[in-house]
Amino acid sequence: MYIAIVSENYLPGVSGKLRSKVTALNAIEGITATLLLIMGKNGESESPEVLCTRYEHSPNPYAFIGNNRRAFKEIEGFLQKNGSRYDAILFRYPLATASLKRFMKQYGDNIYFEHNTKEVEECRLFFESLTLKDVLYAVRRFFFSNILLNSWRFLAEKTYGASCIRNAAGIIGVTDEITEYELNRGGVTNKPALTLANGIIPEVYPLHFPGVSSEQVFGMLLISGHENAWTGAERILHSMRNYSGTRKICLYLVGKFQRTVFELIQQFNLTSSVIHYNFLKGEELTAIAGKCHIGIGPMALYKKRLNQACALKTREYLARGMPVLLAYHEMDVSRNESFREFVFQLENNDTLVDLQEIMNWYDSIEGKSNLSLMISDAASKAFSYEKKAWQLADFLKQHAKGIKKN
Repeated sequence: MYIAIVSENYLPGVSGKLRSKVTALNAIEGITATLLLIMGKNGESESPEVLCTRYEHSPNPYAFIGNNRRAFKEIEGFLQKNGSRYDAILFRYPLATASLKRFMKQYGDNIYFEHNTKEVEECRLFFESLTLKDVLYAVRRFFFSNILLNSWRFLAEKTYGASCIRNAAGIIGVTDEITEYELNRGGVTNKPALTLANGIIPEVYPLHFPGVSSEQVFGMLLISGHENAWTGAERILHSMRNYSGTRKICLYLVGKFQRTVFELIQQFNLTSSVIHYNFLKGEELTAIAGKCHIGIGPMALYKKRLNQACALKTREYLARGMPVLLAYHEMDVSRNESFREFVFQLENNDTLVDLQEIMNWYDSIEGKSNLSLMISDAASKAFSYEKKAWQLADFLKQHAKGIKKN
């Protein structure tokens, strides 16, 4: 069986995940998988199982529209040349456009969308999160790209999204609620569908051993790849402000966070208790993780109207062997008995977190023999790409009929 995985999102985290998926699929006897990435001109280099097409990327909304058209021309050229050899095309859903609608009408017979979010809700959240300060900032600097781009994306998704989904051969969602949402949005509840949460490579994450005693300072790690409102760092900051215990707490923020996070740190006088780093990886990130006792998953998914997720950062914490703080249903984790002791579950809302209760919970499991190894082993069994690849291959073998033009 021949499978092509296509993505016009060339961000390193996304392309890395897709590369791992291709590698796992190719390890299955009888499966040959190829990855087509539509990338920026400074993208990753080619390898035998990865085909890359490059163009200049720009955040300008008008350039985005032009690049979107070009991306689908590149993908169409790939299918016209190679499509007949593929039994299935797995397409990471790219937000709907007129170009995608035309493309799906012609090639959608055996193209399966992978959805990672509720697209319309995510666009809507951008506008709900806008403050007067954000608008004034844009006006003063004549910087309207994000507002224009998200306006265009929202309207395009509302206009073309349902049609694109109807013309797809099937839907793959990373959570049950996303799968159901997309089927209902397209009005195609009988379309072939699969829920398949994100995988990771657990072996690449070093085992976690806290380098400091929790009696001295209780370290918490929150990693964010983007300035997203649903990361929910504000919820932790409000809880730290409300904390009156004697044990010192330190929150380590790694990555990108919204401006309001840094404003709250100053406003609550938490500059000595919150340490921020830009993107870290490898030994640098491992060193910071070693100062922490727990990892924190997204704290405000309710803002996206989501109750379920398969957050890569949460999975990375667990792969390192770190207990985690969750405020949502984590696929492969929340119903998995192997993780029960190592997850502290909060409500998916903006209520304050009782940090003393969190520390008491951690103290109750800290003394377990081989704690980090137990968590890491459970993560290896639950998140491995090998397991995910078999599920995906079985689904596509059952439903794929081969590419043909309408």
